[in-house]
Amino acid sequence: SVSPALLRKLGRCPLTPEEAALLLSALGFKRNTHIYLAGSHIYGGKSRMSVLTSLYPNIVTKEDLLTPAEMAPFRNFSSQ
Repeated sequence: SVSPALLRKLGRCPLTPEEAALLLSALGFKRNTHIYLAGSHIYGGKSRMSVLTSLYPNIVTKEDLLTPAEMAPFRNFSSQ
């Protein structure tokens, strides 16, 4: 079994919300930048996303864009 630490070192894990916020800020993205997320639930919900959403409040998820009926065909697919 491969450890999560090794996977992260190899670049095979997504950035955490905190890391994403730091990276976007370091690259010069402004507070009014719109960010589209495929999935944020994998990070533990709104509490884990608070750093990112406080720096970049214009975050949109697929749940924001689609109705429950439009989301239904994709319910069994991972967002990761």
